[in-house]
Amino acid sequence: MVYVQSTASVQRLVASDLKLDSVTVYRDHAELKRIFSVTLKEGLNEIIVENVSNKINADSIRVDGSAQATTIHEVQLKSETKNAEETNEAQIKALTEEIETLKVKGTGIENLQGILKQQSVSLSTTLSNVNKATLKSDKGTELFQFDQSAEESLRRLFSFHETQSAGLNERINDCNRKTQEILAQIEAIKQKIGKLRGTTSTIKSISIVLWSEVDESPVNLQLFYNVTSASWRPSYHVRIDTGDQPKLKIVYFGELFGQSRDVITDTAQRPPMFASTSSNQEEFVFEQERSRGGLVISDDDDESPATPPLKIEGAITEKGLLSATFTIAQKKTIPSSSTVDSHDHKVTIATIDFDSLSLHFDCVPSKNPKDVFLTATAENNSNYPMLEGSASLFVDNCFTSKIHLKQIVAGEKFDIPIGVDPSVKLDYKAEQRQKQGVFASIIKTHDRKIVVRNTKTDETVALTIYQQIPKSWDQKIKISLESPQLTKPSDESGVENSTKRIAINKDNILEWKESLKPQEEKELFIKWTVEYPANEAIDYKEEQK
Repeated sequence: MVYVQSTASVQRLVASDLKLDSVTVYRDHAELKRIFSVTLKEGLNEIIVENVSNKINADSIRVDGSAQATTIHEVQLKSETKNAEETNEAQIKALTEEIETLKVKGTGIENLQGILKQQSVSLSTTLSNVNKATLKSDKGTELFQFDQSAEESLRRLFSFHETQSAGLNERINDCNRKTQEILAQIEAIKQKIGKLRGTTSTIKSISIVLWSEVDESPVNLQLFYNVTSASWRPSYHVRIDTGDQPKLKIVYFGELFGQSRDVITDTAQRPPMFASTSSNQEEFVFEQERSRGGLVISDDDDESPATPPLKIEGAITEKGLLSATFTIAQKKTIPSSSTVDSHDHKVTIATIDFDSLSLHFDCVPSKNPKDVFLTATAENNSNYPMLEGSASLFVDNCFTSKIHLKQIVAGEKFDIPIGVDPSVKLDYKAEQRQKQGVFASIIKTHDRKIVVRNTKTDETVALTIYQQIPKSWDQKIKISLESPQLTKPSDESGVENSTKRIAINKDNILEWKESLKPQEEKELFIKWTVEYPANEAIDYKEEQK
């Protein structure tokens, strides 16, 4: 016989009250993992996790758990449409109480204003009565008379009236200003209440149906689900020291941001958080997937050593085919951008010191006829793959510019543009052209002189000049480089000449390396010819890649 229970024991939980064990943030969504414990009755049980994010992906919900004689029957997402006033009842009540408080404050200001006005009238009345030479009582006694001190008495009276009237008027005007401010605040709150009452909202909950064969059965559950409107991006601080031994340090950051309504508060009752920690010391793991770009924040029940101040070291704890996991022992609280703190939250993934760094100078005279650029080249000899992102460049402890780093895998060489160095001069002279005919062909000669100079007094400069040489796709058109002569791969000893190498790369760009001693100037000549049929016309076209 199969026993079917018609009703289930229902337990309701609020999502924000459940412990957030980890958050894995990808480029367009985040996966949340919440853990909690419940005690089940014998038979059918329904656990309802209320008020989850409206950005939840229903297909991503899954539940794992551990318990004896317990089976998970069903997990589904439920939606309920509620009137906005019912949904926002607590908020509307708080705003209404705020209005009453402002009204009480306004009444007090109005009462004070009435008293001040009465004092002002009384003061003016007293002065207006001093229009008689003598004031007498009913018995004929003189209360005020002009004598030898009358002039001084009147002067003092007028001065007293002026001072008191000015003070009273200033206080009355201040009361008017405060009253208008309170009325404006009340009107703004009323408009906010109107918006809260005038719309409907959808409340989403996760229903977990379980069957327990025993009564009072404890079960530990893990709830996973994805929310959209959460993302992260990598960013960097690139620090270069150009001393006698150039050094490179890159600080690797992850910037997290999101607008998910699935927020929590920690035990200290801080403002709503996108992800937070418990009161214990916790470890956070940052996971970066090469294919998806994920960043994970999770906690560990074991206590970890305190993080040294001003130093955060990362370590790869797990490597897979498509991902690498970094562990950082640092406690972090990450606000949602829907709260007051709407800025992206930056966490440190790692600080990487590179073993070797070379500085070299490059120029492209056809594009920048006066500028020589300093470039740093290094090799990623760490285990950290660096994703594409923006970087702040610091040279000799000074911020210079914002740059963009391309994706750099472990073991790959990469360049960092530092900027223009005015101490290395470049002069790109005007091109000289000659044309001559040989039988049925025409030969055009293009001559260009480039002058480079190192104005440094104590430093030798390794300079590379890049010059585009035209390339023909037509067999009838022949292009030849006459000067300079291309350097052979190696000299007689089999060692490549690294100080002066002239070659053409796969893009048909001439790469000319020169070494300039302090205060040295050199003239470089580039000459190439183009030969084509006399009855044809040629056209030069630059192709952008």
